[in-house]
Amino acid sequence: MALKARDAPTCIRCRKSVKHPFWCCITCEDISFICLECNKAIEEAKPWQWEYRPVSDPEDKHNWAHPLVLINGDQAPATQTLEERFTEENAKVHDRLNGIEASLSQSVNRLNGIEGLLSQILATIVKQ
Repeated sequence: MALKARDAPTCIRCRKSVKHPFWCCITCEDISFICLECNKAIEEAKPWQWEYRPVSDPEDKHNWAHPLVLINGDQAPATQTLEERFTEENAKVHDRLNGIEASLSQSVNRLNGIEGLLSQILATIVKQ
């Protein structure tokens, strides 16, 4: 289930509302939030929890080996799904490619103009 803008973020382990600072998974398709207390408990249980899933929710998709980002301030975490983020980034890439194509087209036109001038100069030199 993707996080909607109006939803308050909750910890995937204890299900309590998270308050700054908290951890956010940058790998899960659906955004995963982890409160400091739950992350500390998991970290103490290491070495490396590659396949750990919280007992409280067997449906949880978060893998505790995923990298986490600490959200410190009042900035809100990303609320887009992976597909929305991909679509947005894809649009940015297409815009950049269109700009590159326009620039390349201008360069080709300039080179064609230079080639025409060089041909005229060569023709003038050959006639002499």
